[in-house]
Amino acid sequence: MTITKEVIPSSEPHKSDREKIFRFAMALLFATFLLGSPCAAQTVTGLHIFTGGSDGAGPAAPVTADQKGNLFGTTWNGGLQSCDGGAGCGTIFKETAPSTSGGKWIFTRLYEFTGGNDGCCNSSTLAIDREGRLYGVTNGGLPGGSVFQLTPRGSKSTLRLLYTFSNKADGDFPFTPLVIDKSGALYSASFYWGLPGCLYNDGCGTIVRLVPPMRKGGAWTEKTLYQFRGGTDGGNPSSALVPGSNGILYGSTASGGRVTQNCPNGCGVVFEVAPPRSGGRWTERVLYTFQDAPDGAFPYALVADKSGALYGLACCHGRSSENNIFKLTPQKNGTWHKTVIHDFSNSSAYPPSYIIFGGNGILYGTIFGDIDLDAGQVFQLTPPGKSGGAWNFRTLYDFNQGGPSRNPNGVILGKFGALYGTLNGGDSDFGAVFELN
Repeated sequence: MTITKEVIPSSEPHKSDREKIFRFAMALLFATFLLGSPCAAQTVTGLHIFTGGSDGAGPAAPVTADQKGNLFGTTWNGGLQSCDGGAGCGTIFKETAPSTSGGKWIFTRLYEFTGGNDGCCNSSTLAIDREGRLYGVTNGGLPGGSVFQLTPRGSKSTLRLLYTFSNKADGDFPFTPLVIDKSGALYSASFYWGLPGCLYNDGCGTIVRLVPPMRKGGAWTEKTLYQFRGGTDGGNPSSALVPGSNGILYGSTASGGRVTQNCPNGCGVVFEVAPPRSGGRWTERVLYTFQDAPDGAFPYALVADKSGALYGLACCHGRSSENNIFKLTPQKNGTWHKTVIHDFSNSSAYPPSYIIFGGNGILYGTIFGDIDLDAGQVFQLTPPGKSGGAWNFRTLYDFNQGGPSRNPNGVILGKFGALYGTLNGGDSDFGAVFELN
């Protein structure tokens, strides 16, 4: 097979049509957002300011952390200047954590993508296995994207291509983070392809498993677990898969389900895919179908709490295209009950893009751009003290107030009890890695 690279011209600094598709899929930009309460006195520190050179440019995903608190991440552009029309095909980096709070973090570029067999333009969070190896997906350079493994060894890190999507039954555009199970198998959701003729004639997406080889150096084995039909089962997976009990995986879709005037291809669903009990095929079950106004639509950014309840973000809640954070709670009769725990409304901006759980059931999230479609913010949602009470929303930091860059991609709770994330930079600079205390 001949590998060809698609170079997409762009009039914006370190931007591409691929990134615009990613932003649409992850954040569903046709929405509105309400600024929260005034910012408290939080401290933001720039751990690394990207230069657009060999270190990278324009990170488009949150970082991930190992057991020592070291941070790992990717950039969309930067790196090899001969790649992607001079913008670079992106990098993989590491921030080595200091031994004490307030110490110096050490930035290391682990890998520069070439736009060839290794792909280009990484847009999802890395996964880490027990051995400290990194796994991720790329969406450029190859026909349908790829899955890679990186063994970190400083500047001599080794990248291995595990699988290349074919734009056919297995899928295309795997922009959501990978999931690793106890056996070391990887699970991926692709946004496009699968069944031909679905919705946009690009397919409605797939769920894929990659099984590691029995012997060292052997080939990974791919199996397509489910192909979405774009009907009542949903279409175009829009969130990372969330592991549940008994091998069940939960996810959401950006289309399929109920069709309305505002959702001509369906308003999306939350689903589960379950492994066969003895041979046979994996099965999909819809847990909730979004209904458009005033329920919401186009769910994404799914996470789970310790009790097994699911939380996510929904676009276009109500007639004014509002957004919300919802909760799905499993019931004894097998159904799932949906409640909205926070509404974003009454102003024009990007919707929230990511949410994660911290301690004591607190949710943290980010807004890529706020009321002026720039800067963005980090927010916190604290659960109610009693059942049925209201969640407390608080803006932790608004990047209009300053900081090393702007447009946060999401945060994680890391070492020293701080929040860590990346800033995309927008059109103002090349982005940064930051710490929020």
